[in-house]
Order: sequence, then structure tokens, then C-alpha cells
Amino acid sequence: MFYDTVSPFSITPNQEDFEGPMTSSNFTLLNDLASQTPVMGIGLVKWVIRDLLGNVGSLKTQEYCFLSACLASLFQARGS
Repeated sequence: MFYDTVSPFSITPNQEDFEGPMTSSNFTLLNDLASQTPVMGIGLVKWVIRDLLGNVGSLKTQEYCFLSACLASLFQARGS
């Protein structure tokens, strides 16, 4: 999970992250500096989070799904 305070919405490149089915989104493309990435849908994602003291909690967010190798590699780079 990567948290960006500048982003106006949440995204994930993994369909497995979604709880239940995705629905159509209100937009179809994500624009970046060099290209456009198709939006696959929107749905509910539950993240389980453990803090430095070992406390476990969960966070449910509405997220957009972008199935893109570029986004997947971005998430892997920021997650490590």
C-alpha cells in the first residue's frame, strides 16, 4: 500500500485486492505525462495494516483499478 496525500483518489493495479465485484467508473482513462492508461473499474478494497507497535487495524477505501504493467512496477518500486 502506498499513501499519497496529493492524490485525489486511490488506485491499485491488482484485481485481487477488491472485495466483491468492481463496477464501471465515472472516467475511462488515467492520463500521465506520456500516455493514457485504461480504467478497469471501481470497487471496495480492505487493507489490513500493522503499525510499529504491532497493533492491527483495517481500512476500507473505494479504489480504481488500472491494469497496467507501468503502474504495477511503480507500486512494486514504492512498496520496497
